[in-house]
Amino acid sequence: MRNKYYHSIKCSNPECKEYGHFSAGTRNEYSELIKRHKSWTCCRHTKPNEVLSSENNTLESSQFVVETSYGKFWSNDSQGKPGSGFTFGPGFKAYADDFSVGTKLTVTARIEIPSIV
Repeated sequence: MRNKYYHSIKCSNPECKEYGHFSAGTRNEYSELIKRHKSWTCCRHTKPNEVLSSENNTLESSQFVVETSYGKFWSNDSQGKPGSGFTFGPGFKAYADDFSVGTKLTVTARIEIPSIV
């Protein structure tokens, strides 16, 4: 069994306590990983508008069915680069082949915070 090389790095935002955990299969990959993650920032500080919070409690994401010469795929925009022919998330799965070109899949995530009585 081969060794795995692990690396943890703290978010570069001085007030953040998040750590990123990465692994590599070889020493070469590990060296590249160290170089690539010299300064790492967690998603809360890289894309804060994509993190659910009490102020930002609903997020929507859409994908569209696009067709290429080699099949139908889901894409983040109707004219964009094709992704996968299958997409999934909590509670759903969808094959692009099952829908016509231009079909829009919208996934909504909403946090419902209970009121304290």
